[in-house]
Formats: sequence, C-alpha cells, structure tokens
Amino acid sequence: MNEHDHARPTRHPSIETALFGSEAVLYDERSGTVHHLNPSACAVWLLLDGRSIGDVVAGLAERTGLPRTEIGPDVLRAIADLDEAGLLEGEPASGS
Repeated sequence: MNEHDHARPTRHPSIETALFGSEAVLYDERSGTVHHLNPSACAVWLLLDGRSIGDVVAGLAERTGLPRTEIGPDVLRAIADLDEAGLLEGEPASGS
C-alpha cells in the first residue's frame, strides 16, 4: 500500500460520458470542452466512483491479468491527467 491507496477521486457530476466500444468521449457541461479517452483511460474513468485508487488498480489488475506494480504507475498518471483537466472531484491523485 502507498499514499495513493486511500485517495478516492470521483468523476465530476458535470461531466457527461458517452461510451463508444472501449473508448469514451467526455463532455464538460461547465466549459463546453470535449475529451476523448482511449481504452486504457476509459477503463480507469469508469472505476472512479468513489473507490480508493488502490481498489481501482486492483480491479484493473484483475481484469487485465497484469500485476498491480506494472499498471499502478499508468493508473496514477491517468488519474492525475483527468484531475488536471478538471474532470474529477474529491481527493486529488497527488495525495496533496
């Protein structure tokens, strides 16, 4: 476990999600901005429902069969990118 395992970022309620296969398009009602998520980022996005980042990593590791240590840094980067884009609410991925 690390400092990120207890952060619980969630999708901001003003963000609309449209799924297209394994990808997503996000529409931010506040700014009118559209964001495209690739399959990896989409998988992370869909799990940001208030569960801990540790649980997000564990869920994706189970789904993909990849070790947590391998996917953990990518999950943290995706969450940080989503947070920097203003798409999340709650405790930031940086733990600050």
